[in-house]
Amino acid sequence: MSAHAFVTGATGLIGRWLVPALTRRGYVVTALVRDAGAREAEYLAWVDGHGGHSEQVRLVDGDLGAEGLGLSEASRSRVGEADIVYHLGAAMQLGLDPARTHAVNELGTERVLSLAASSDRRPRFVLLTGFRIAAARHRDPAKMGAYEASKVRADARARVFARERGMPLTVVNPAVVIGDSRTGETTLFWGFPEVVRDLKQRKLPAVPGSARHWMPLVTVDYLAEFLAHVPSRDEEALAEYFLLDDRTPNLGALFRLVADQLGVAAPRLHVPMAIAPLLLRLIGQGAKVEGLNFISTDRYDTTSATRAAARIGLELPDLDRAVRKSVDFLVAHDFGATVSG
Repeated sequence: MSAHAFVTGATGLIGRWLVPALTRRGYVVTALVRDAGAREAEYLAWVDGHGGHSEQVRLVDGDLGAEGLGLSEASRSRVGEADIVYHLGAAMQLGLDPARTHAVNELGTERVLSLAASSDRRPRFVLLTGFRIAAARHRDPAKMGAYEASKVRADARARVFARERGMPLTVVNPAVVIGDSRTGETTLFWGFPEVVRDLKQRKLPAVPGSARHWMPLVTVDYLAEFLAHVPSRDEEALAEYFLLDDRTPNLGALFRLVADQLGVAAPRLHVPMAIAPLLLRLIGQGAKVEGLNFISTDRYDTTSATRAAARIGLELPDLDRAVRKSVDFLVAHDFGATVSG
């Protein structure tokens, strides 16, 4: 009998790479999708087009923001057969309404946890958070953006819930996710893509921070393969991984790499992080101030992730090449204007 995975966020960037990867491993996948009927044909074609097996995928209609996830009884029964639950879904954007992030990211996480806990199979719960989560736990949520604060609270809720219910939990904290290492393909056009676009349009007059500041990266295909292989092997009650490429250069060097691929001049002036928000507001980009939270001098313990990747024979791709491929894809597709799905 094939192993069964339940996936939220299957139509997001990471989910679109994870589901094909799971089917290649032989999993039957049940994916929670809003308006599943209308999106089914496109999504299954995507799975096949990215090396997966769509015949092993079933979409069920639901919504993280709805009571009971909006699942029918038949869908709830199907989800109850899952051996592993991947919770990737979230309201994901900067500048979000706090009420929406609370309903989707926090209460949505609780709903998925409750559904998993009601299963007789005692599935492992895989929670996707972010690399800044460790530092954010020690900050006042009131001083964070709505998205970041909601992810911190959802992480805390999941840990308490799992401990109290005896549910095995794997927490994966990825870096800023860029496109496929081989093609540069992505379906997410904020975050790193905005940096690329601003450099192309010469809207980044300076580098935030010092020569020690960085924004760690990870490619979506590497992240998906890690997710598809590692959590199912975890035996601890709580396993946690910081998944990022330690070879990511400092922010100034990253800007130069991107600018070189674009054929434009890179900014050379550095501005202190304390001044960076003011500069963004002065040049009419105040909405991007929240994004500065992803830039820091912090380093992360990637030991457990490195060891787990080695056990499955997974190697980090060439990051310089991956960045250049991502830049090329973004430019070729007008930063998402010509991408559907």
